[in-house]
Amino acid sequence: MHKPYRRPTVAVIGAGPAGCAAAADCAFSGFDVTLVEATDEIGGAAARPGGPAPSKRLRFRTPYLDRKAVDGTAAGFRAHLREALDAAGADVRLRTEARSAAFDHDTGQWRVAVVTPAGDDVVRADVLIRATGGDTVLDIDPGSGRILDAEPRLHRAIEVVGAPNLLFVDAPVTGLSNRRPLDIAEARADHARRYIRALEIRGPGAFTVRASNWHASPPDRRHQIRDLGTIDAASHSFAPAASPIPEARLENR
Repeated sequence: MHKPYRRPTVAVIGAGPAGCAAAADCAFSGFDVTLVEATDEIGGAAARPGGPAPSKRLRFRTPYLDRKAVDGTAAGFRAHLREALDAAGADVRLRTEARSAAFDHDTGQWRVAVVTPAGDDVVRADVLIRATGGDTVLDIDPGSGRILDAEPRLHRAIEVVGAPNLLFVDAPVTGLSNRRPLDIAEARADHARRYIRALEIRGPGAFTVRASNWHASPPDRRHQIRDLGTIDAASHSFAPAASPIPEARLENR
């Protein structure tokens, strides 16, 4: 039987540089992206008002993300990030705090509980991308009724082993480049886009790294970036959603 196409939806939690890179890259690829940020500014610690001035090297190098020059100020860096998000068409929701997330295997979607100035709300998405940093508490239930451990095992330092449609782009970075400090964040954003494209081909459902096929990220920066440039579908399993939500109903979710 023919399965109707539905474009994947993406929720990114945290609007620091890594979250902005992932949200913009995925939105540029045509996916519907919602970026949730608890504070009233994007940019994270690097763009916090009153903090240390960010380096002029702290900017995107991917051509379609690098749309506005930086000037070595927090405001300039925030404008650099915002320009990429706006050009991509990402839905940015500030002052929106994510409290918990649970995966529904029947619909193949994450249900993210958020708190906004107007009250409690829910964001639903096929893929959940965490970009909040390791010190932020976010209860994540991958559909097993069990909250993820504090230190989950990560495939290529981004895909959470044993959890469907879940990516962590805020994993610690080793070998950070002073010349291109956002290159790992951009490589992870590109990997997120490839991952979601692989899910798009299969349709709504659970796309999961097999525990027996995971591998750690290489120790050096150059090989990390190269490793993130591919998706090995054979290392994953896929289970189609039993009751996927039609695209026509997503506008009213």
